[in-house]
Amino acid sequence: MLIWQGWGILALIIPPITAGLLESLLHNILGMNRVSLFGEIGLTPAVGALLGAGILWFGGRWLNNRPGKRLLDPESGETVEIKGCHTLFWIPMQYWAFIWPLGALAIALLE
Repeated sequence: MLIWQGWGILALIIPPITAGLLESLLHNILGMNRVSLFGEIGLTPAVGALLGAGILWFGGRWLNNRPGKRLLDPESGETVEIKGCHTLFWIPMQYWAFIWPLGALAIALLE
């Protein structure tokens, strides 16, 4: 079961896509394989996931730091700010940029 708010689902989608795009770019366009670029342990998916983590950091900060909508409560006269939240499993999107490198390291070490 996935639990997300707003665009938080992108924290699960972006790093694998960047890893796949980097792998495809190096293999199909440049004719390189994992061994010829990053040695025998095949770090191409890990490097792609790290690039995705960078996108998550900046994208998550941008999404979660946008100003909210200010509304005036007619009964109390106080201003209330309604702000969107972009999380995956209650973790803000930008902090997944620190979780993905751990997974990328595990992938690189298990190959």
